[in-house]
Amino acid sequence: MLGPGGKKFDQEAARYLATLPGFSLICGRYEGVDHRVRQNLIDGEISIGDVVLAGGEVAACVVIEAVTRLLPGVMGNSQSPLTESFDDRGLLEEPQFTRPIEFDGISVPDILRSGDHAAIARWRLAQALWHTQTWRPDLIAARGGLTPDEQALLEAVVPLSYPLPFAFRPATSSELSGTHSHESPTKETP
Repeated sequence: MLGPGGKKFDQEAARYLATLPGFSLICGRYEGVDHRVRQNLIDGEISIGDVVLAGGEVAACVVIEAVTRLLPGVMGNSQSPLTESFDDRGLLEEPQFTRPIEFDGISVPDILRSGDHAAIARWRLAQALWHTQTWRPDLIAARGGLTPDEQALLEAVVPLSYPLPFAFRPATSSELSGTHSHESPTKETP
């Protein structure tokens, strides 16, 4: 069942569910699921995070998407899920580049076009380490920090820049009540 009191859904949970022969998801609507159903028909509860939704359908889609892509044959390349964010390395994924080689005056890094697969693998690992260390240091800490080899790699490879993460702030009471004006303040003239 999907609900706010469940174990927080993460990649580890997705990997576990992908090993099962099947599972069902029960989604509440507005006030949730009748407690008698919880008591008698539910094996466990999963939460997608500390948010409130009108219904569990979107949360179920999150679980289904994360689990099905781990099933054999779902993705075109069976190695793809092994080198993504939250893989066995405990890192965020390195930056991705596609065609064209140049977009809006910005080129794909030369190393990725070099054909040197070992150098490309080192560069990708270094970028994943930089990305994780910068934006999710909790993931680096959870894996026991950086190894000496990883630290040396970071000293040898220049990191790419990343956009700043979205800055959340508490909503004001007027924003919550709908009385907040979204118009820009006007300047008063003397």
